[in-house]
Amino acid sequence: MIEQLLIAGLFITLLASLIFTDWPAVWVFTCTMLATYFLGLVDTADVLAKASNSGLMTLIILLLVSVGLEKLSWLTRMSGRLITPSYAASLLRLGGVTAFFSAFVNNTAVVATLAHTVRSNRHHPASRLLIPLSYAAILGGTMTLIGTSTNLIVSSFLEDATGQGLAFFDFLVVGGAVTVLG
Repeated sequence: MIEQLLIAGLFITLLASLIFTDWPAVWVFTCTMLATYFLGLVDTADVLAKASNSGLMTLIILLLVSVGLEKLSWLTRMSGRLITPSYAASLLRLGGVTAFFSAFVNNTAVVATLAHTVRSNRHHPASRLLIPLSYAAILGGTMTLIGTSTNLIVSSFLEDATGQGLAFFDFLVVGGAVTVLG
């Protein structure tokens, strides 16, 4: 009973800290995790198992790769050719390229790379292209295991439960159909 009250208190404190303070979220979560560890609510094996989770490690590696890809000059040059005087053609080209790259690279990196092109184009207002760019990145990310962090986390949960995670293209049929419809 006391453990349940401690966990409830930590959870309420966590939410209150995230909502009512300007403390960085990473520190709030880290302090809460350390509190659960030092109060004996979580043992060392559980903490280490979650810290070394294969899904989490893959996500960190993907973020590092994405930072590197943002710096590539050919990606910036290619993105300059996506926007044409025709709004429909620009939307289809930008959406298709964004969805494709988002399937294999972190969505945030793809949007960050292409957002500059969208903002600096002379054919269309950026406000008409930025939301479709974001949606294309989200939908494209649903096509592969590494397309979104959610897919990786779900796969790691499945691996913990059954011993086998999801394959790289298990999401392709449904994710591809949803991306094309979107």
